[in-house]
Parts: sequence; C-alpha cells; structure tokens
Amino acid sequence: MSKDPWPLFEWVKSYADLGWHRTGTAVETQTFDWVAGLATELGGQVEYCPYEFPFYKADVSALGFHIEALYYSFVGEEKTGAYAIERLGFDEQHGDSSISASIAGLVQKAKQGGAEAIVLATGDRKSELVAVNRPPRDPGDLPVFLVAGKDFEPLKGERPELRYSASVESKTSRNISIKFGDFSLERPPLMITTPLSGWFNCAGERGTGLAIALSVAAKVGRNYPVFLLCPTGHELGYFGAEKFTEEFDVPLKAVLHIGSCVAVKEKAQAVLTARSNLKPNVFNKMAKVVAQAGTELERPADPLDRYHWFGEAECWASSGIPMISLAGTSGAFHTLNDTAELATDPDILRKREGVFLAVANQLVENDI
Repeated sequence: MSKDPWPLFEWVKSYADLGWHRTGTAVETQTFDWVAGLATELGGQVEYCPYEFPFYKADVSALGFHIEALYYSFVGEEKTGAYAIERLGFDEQHGDSSISASIAGLVQKAKQGGAEAIVLATGDRKSELVAVNRPPRDPGDLPVFLVAGKDFEPLKGERPELRYSASVESKTSRNISIKFGDFSLERPPLMITTPLSGWFNCAGERGTGLAIALSVAAKVGRNYPVFLLCPTGHELGYFGAEKFTEEFDVPLKAVLHIGSCVAVKEKAQAVLTARSNLKPNVFNKMAKVVAQAGTELERPADPLDRYHWFGEAECWASSGIPMISLAGTSGAFHTLNDTAELATDPDILRKREGVFLAVANQLVENDI
C-alpha cells in the first residue's frame, strides 16, 4: 500500500504535539522549522518576515488552580487576597471586541468595589479555562486573571492568596511566506493565509487550517502562483498579520483566509462562518461551494470595515481586495482540550480540504 501523499491528520497531530503555540516561545521556533520542512517537501519556497513585538511574560499561582494572566493587564510583582471573582461569558463567535468590552465592564465594577485584582471564570459551570486574545497595550486598571468556569465556586469558597508577577520585553518573531508555483509569468498570485500561533496545542483551532492550507496551496500552485502566508501573533490581536500587511505591496488575484476550526468534527460542536466581498456572479458560484461545508456565504455589511470580518481577514479588509474568509469556533476553542484526537479526524479533514480546494480554484479561474 502506498503512503498517503496528503496525510492531513498526521500533519495536524504533529503540529499540535509540538506544544503550546504562543508567539515568541521555543515552541514557536520548533513550529517554524516543522512548517518550513514540510512546505519545502511539497515544493514551496520559504521566506521569513521578521518583526519586533512586546513579549508579555507572566507567572501566577494560587494553590490547586490553573490560572492564566490576561496579557498586558499588569506589570510588576504583587500578592493579594482582595480580588473580585466574576464569570466571563462568550458569544457564539468568541468575538474579540465583545469579549474586551465585557472584561472592561467587569474590571470597572471590581475597581469600584475596592478590589486589587479580578479573577474571571471563563464560560459556564462545567467549562475548562478559555484563553482570551489580547493585543499589546499599556497595563490596565487592575490585574486580570482567567480560570476555568468549573473553578468559580471552589475559588470563591477557598479564596487562596494570589501571587503574581509580569514583565514586558522586546522580542522578535516571524511570519512565514511560502511561494508555490511559477511566479515568472505576469499573473497576480493568489494569497492563502492561515495563522500559525495560538494559546495551547491548537489542533482544531490552528492545525486543521494549517494542514488544509498547505495541501491546497501546493495543489493550486501546480497551475497558478500561490503565496501561503502563515502569520504569528494571532493571540496578540493578529499582530503578525498587521505587520505583514503594512509592508506587503504585491498585487494579488485574491485572498483566501482560512481561519479557526475549519475542520472540526461534530462532537466538538463546530460553528463555521463564511464571508466574501466577491462580485455577485462569482459570489453565487462560491456560495454553492461553501454550502458543502454546511454554512451559508455572507456578504459583509461594509466590506471595507475590518470589524465586519473576523481573524486575520480584518487585516486585509481596507484594501478592498477580493476575499473570502471561513472561520469558526468549537467547544474546545482556546482550551487545553484542543488536541488532534478530540478535535478532528481524517474524514472531515479530507472533506473540508476538498471544499477549500474548490474555493481556491474558483478564485483563480474566475474574473473576480
């Protein structure tokens, strides 16, 4: 029996097993090497696009609880028992702007009540810890910490002392840009983009999109030039993609944004959303393709407004370039449970890869 030339599930598992995919860490460096090696085997030409960013390093302890410091919410070293405890809920899409607004309201409430810090139990009473994206910013009014939703009642009962420290230092990360196909002809390339970083192992959130993007870029690249962009800094408010789009000036045919959780099996409670600004005749063709993934293609109310998109698609919106973006969430989104075995399987990866390949082919074959 011949070896499967497109072992998507193996790629997802290999990516996830590297560890927690946070920007600026040793795992990130290992991930660069793994992606570059695989892309080269598939015929890609790898380039690195470095950028500097403020790296947030925090340590927090409270006996018996896994606690994450909210990035950039404080610096320095302290301890306290005078903290507020609240629940932090999420909308279906885990929208960063709505989450930030909720956190800001809860912080103000805690501050007015005299708290020295605030602990937010994420999700419902049975939930694991759900991490929150946070762009670099100045420290907030209070230190903010995240715990599992299931720890809300135990934490309120035990009230352990919090010990915490955090600092910010300048570090360098990289976006990976990979060329597939013949760029010598005067044809504007297709840009396929999917993020490389995230909070934990990110099998469903990041790994499924990465495996599909590599496969689709290599296959389309046989007949049409393709850029595959894998930006980092996703958990930092799409920081890497912002840096890349600020400097990138190559005319493109279109952008295909492959976001989070694009091939998550039903038991993981996947929710997938698709949006596009394509011309009406191509939009209608694309809607039929996207329907194969069980979702309806939407048109943003204001295509040039980044907040009508999601994920790294926001970074391309103001250019007005033809774009289609698919992304979603799942029950394991931003949690420690986002492992390959729990999040996905070979069958759904093959099916969704077929959908994205058809999407990419529509983009290169039509006048968009």
